[in-house]
Amino acid sequence: MNNAAIPHSTRGDLLQRLHLITSFLKNKFLPKIQNATLSVIRIGHIRPICPIRTPDFYPCRHPAGIAIIPPDITNHMKPTLPTPLPACLILAAAISFAGCATTGWNGYRGTPFQDTVYHGGPQKIPGRVQCAYYDSGGEGVAYHDSDAKNNGSGALNPANGTYLNEFRMQEGVDISYTKFHAQTPTDNSPYNLVTPPENQLYVGWTEPGEWFNLTVEVARAGVYTIDLLYTSNRGGSISLDRNGQPLVPEINIISTQTDKDPVAWRQWHHWNILTNVAEVTLPKGVSVLTVHILTQGNMNLAYLDFKPKN
Repeated sequence: MNNAAIPHSTRGDLLQRLHLITSFLKNKFLPKIQNATLSVIRIGHIRPICPIRTPDFYPCRHPAGIAIIPPDITNHMKPTLPTPLPACLILAAAISFAGCATTGWNGYRGTPFQDTVYHGGPQKIPGRVQCAYYDSGGEGVAYHDSDAKNNGSGALNPANGTYLNEFRMQEGVDISYTKFHAQTPTDNSPYNLVTPPENQLYVGWTEPGEWFNLTVEVARAGVYTIDLLYTSNRGGSISLDRNGQPLVPEINIISTQTDKDPVAWRQWHHWNILTNVAEVTLPKGVSVLTVHILTQGNMNLAYLDFKPKN
């Protein structure tokens, strides 16, 4: 891999990552492996393996993403290039972070949602990740809900052959959409903090312990801020995982309840946007995000808007 083949911006990112990784590895590994050498390394992730096809590197596989082949195993490989192990570890980690893309959650059996309207595959970041487009796969795989009934589609919104009323009505996650033309203003009332898009799908009737998965594809590794379009008549908290590991341990949801609204049931329809509700570091490529309802529930969750941090 020659230097000319790497864009200048990527080389700059690589140098920054090298500096950070060097500081970490210097103290942790260098005293133990100062004199060690190796002949061949392979850099990348198991899924996918990120190839480095030069005469000095040969492919091998290791769950950690970096494999080291001692010289006695690779004597038959020509050419070989003995290299100080600390330097190779640093280079391997840096190129792995900068150039490799993740391909999702290993062993996960859910798939990105698609239907006759949406068939875009994993939802894109940066961009709005729609909660109602949670993954396909069913209870215990793509989501967990406290009951098997969809209390929105086909229930509150009667099955009448329309797309929005019957949206995913055979699944347990409770879904509805914003309505602007009811006799009593519903989602466009004067008690909103923000006005949501009309016909905006959302996950509702939420209860603590419930969760749903969202397969996303990140265009560029980096730090992203998150805005949340939601309602909540009592406050509460949610969390985010990435590929089964905590990403944001807890997000406090501010109540949108107001005593000024004389219509009791509309306390579930006061829309708001929580801006910069969290900052997350995401790798390039496909990941599976999990939204957990932690406390209180009774929140309507419309979308998570991921924006690169400036």
